[in-house]
Amino acid sequence: MATYIETVNRIATELRRSNINDSIKLAINDAITEGAKTRFWFNEQLTNINLINGVDNYKDDQNLVTIDDVYYYRYSKRYNVYPMNWLDYQARLEGNPQYGYPDYYARYEGKIFLDPIPNFSGSLFIFGHGNLYPFPLVADADTNAWLTDGELYIRALAKRNVLRDVIRDYGEARMLEAVAEDYKQQLENKTAEMSSTGELRSTSF
Repeated sequence: MATYIETVNRIATELRRSNINDSIKLAINDAITEGAKTRFWFNEQLTNINLINGVDNYKDDQNLVTIDDVYYYRYSKRYNVYPMNWLDYQARLEGNPQYGYPDYYARYEGKIFLDPIPNFSGSLFIFGHGNLYPFPLVADADTNAWLTDGELYIRALAKRNVLRDVIRDYGEARMLEAVAEDYKQQLENKTAEMSSTGELRSTSF
């Protein structure tokens, strides 16, 4: 499994540059942000948040770009929680706070807000895809699936970013853009293949 610093060093070697490690680090995180907009088998995740009686908002620690499904269980029965935009959520807050089983959620500034406010403790399950944890990569030993399953794609994107934004070699940057697109297509093909064979359930709603 490649670590953050191992990926940085490899990119520096491939670009034949030894003095731009800080720029490469930024380029890798930018590449992950770009790559995370697309669903692959390895950046899907199901996580859960511990609901607290009387608390309406919870930090989204998993850096999800897209949320597909939100639900919880009460007495072995599943309850779905449906998305709502932030303005509509704010409009529902007029008057006295409402407590009960949440029906809706809204996302704002890295948090998930629930309405009605939970009047019980339990787990809120969230399924989607995104950047993966940890993100952004900071420590040299940091790693996640973007640097394993998605390594070729992220490395190509990061090199393109450095060539375009730091070195200003736009011709090489365009070449790396095409290389990255090819790696992306390979990942999408593998994701589709895994989905069709039943190894991975398609979850794009």
